[in-house]
Amino acid sequence: MAVFGAIAALTFAAPAHADDDALGPTAQQDCTALSWPQPLPNAVGRQLEEIVNDDSFWICLNIAAIAPDGHDVMDDNSGFTQSWRITNQSPQSGTPVAENQTITLNVAQ
Repeated sequence: MAVFGAIAALTFAAPAHADDDALGPTAQQDCTALSWPQPLPNAVGRQLEEIVNDDSFWICLNIAAIAPDGHDVMDDNSGFTQSWRITNQSPQSGTPVAENQTITLNVAQ
């Protein structure tokens, strides 16, 4: 279920709270505070769940995780219930990317 929460965070904006200052900045505020474009880190060899759960940089991007059969695992339950290793990424690491840019990660089990 932890992967589901992280993926949901990629799709939906954080809810507004009356006491936002007490909660600290939202993920969107953290992204907006960065100077864009940013160089894309290398994700090849990492687990997809590491990217979406543990790396705050990636939440600023629009991730498409394409399985060998061509479907985007971010759009179905397999992204939540199965472990996927990143085998390729586009654009390549080091490429300057904009906030919310679509990044394609090829994944395999």
